[in-house]
Amino acid sequence: MFAIVHKRIRLVDSFGSRIDTTINRLFIVVLSRRGMPFFVLCALLLHLMDPAAFGASFSAGIALVLYMAMTAVAVATFLFVLAGLRALFGPSLPRLPTLCLSLPIAMLAALGGQVIVLIFAASPTNIFTTMNVVQFLVLAILYDSLFFIYAYPDYARRHFARPQASEPRPAATTPVPEITATPECREVIIGSDRFGLHEILMLEAREHHVEITLDGRSMTRRARLGDIIAQTREDEGVQPHRSFWVARRAIGTVRREGSRHIMVLANGQTVPIARTRLDTVRAWIECHAGDHLEQR
Repeated sequence: MFAIVHKRIRLVDSFGSRIDTTINRLFIVVLSRRGMPFFVLCALLLHLMDPAAFGASFSAGIALVLYMAMTAVAVATFLFVLAGLRALFGPSLPRLPTLCLSLPIAMLAALGGQVIVLIFAASPTNIFTTMNVVQFLVLAILYDSLFFIYAYPDYARRHFARPQASEPRPAATTPVPEITATPECREVIIGSDRFGLHEILMLEAREHHVEITLDGRSMTRRARLGDIIAQTREDEGVQPHRSFWVARRAIGTVRREGSRHIMVLANGQTVPIARTRLDTVRAWIECHAGDHLEQR
């Protein structure tokens, strides 16, 4: 019954960026260390702008609690509607603009706010004025846009980060060949050699070199880890630490050792997980490697 939350959902945000995710991953992000503060700030901004006129009808404390409840209900409604659409249409569900859900939910929130004011306020106020409705719609667009930029793992880095200037490198003696695009035999360039992604288990940066762990063997090449990762797709591996990249097929379990977390790979090796990347790694595993782990 609850398997639907692990099914892939295709979205497009207000900036036109495509996002492939799952309802479960969105829920994890909402409850993450970046998601929860974001929604608390959203409730505070609602409280300051007071589009539902709670501040004019109730005490400041009650108004803030009502706005926090309104934010939580709006998020839950968003996820619930997504789950319903995915269950109704299945894999044929087209890519959904997030604003197609956020804007109607904002108007429902306004309607709910009016009902609360009419029932509980001593002096009911009509909040369906042009200004109040515009405030709700503008806030819906703002929250919809900023959620992915601020809270969603690696979103801003993938979509908005400017390319950083590379460190001086020795002049290449031969041009870098084009990466093979065929999904079944994709390759990456490491140093002067090609490696099939299906061969690689893990990459580890060691000063100016990268150690490549393959099936049953390892080797070192002079290269930059960032240049190699740039040749991969998001679903092909994850970077749990700035010095490591782990291929999807090698992903194992995440466990705690003392005050730190580590990833145990399929071959028994362990990789450290940076504290700042723990939520990102867990969300990535849930989205891209959940089915892979279940099949083992």
